[in-house]
Amino acid sequence: AQILHECARAFPGSWLDIGCHTGWTTRHIIADSNGATSIIAIDPMLAVKEFDERFRENTGYDPVVGRYPHTSNSYFAGRDLPNTGVCIDGDHSEGKPLEDAINAVKHFSERGVILFHDATGYPVQEAVEYCVAKGFQCKAYATVHGVVVCWRGEFNPPAHTVDPRCACVSDRIGALKRFV
Repeated sequence: AQILHECARAFPGSWLDIGCHTGWTTRHIIADSNGATSIIAIDPMLAVKEFDERFRENTGYDPVVGRYPHTSNSYFAGRDLPNTGVCIDGDHSEGKPLEDAINAVKHFSERGVILFHDATGYPVQEAVEYCVAKGFQCKAYATVHGVVVCWRGEFNPPAHTVDPRCACVSDRIGALKRFV
């Protein structure tokens, strides 16, 4: 939460929350964004009434939040919306985080951030490597599931104190160890 908090404060503007599920990350982006102009929460589960209701409760029915109850690929199709921030925590199947990264980079502002969750798996690491190849700077964090922040433009990535119970995560972020 602290890493997302710092990123949202540093990059106010339009955000995408891919894989928003019940709204935890969206809520943090709203609370910490320093004036987000819009947040689009993307998750097919929002089409399920119980998930949508819980999402709305968790995000406080905030008017800056738009809900998109479909896949991120369908969201990106035919849109040209520059974003300043993207949180990618959607489908972690092989190739899916990379698709999200490719789409996010295509629709990205000159200055902005992409935060990846669950970086212990190869599919997310592949997406991070793509961003680095596209000129993004990168920092990996040893959190419970691994978090990676990729950014473009001036930005000081947040400091993070590793919980000793999470120290083993740095061993599971494979090729990203050079960014820790």
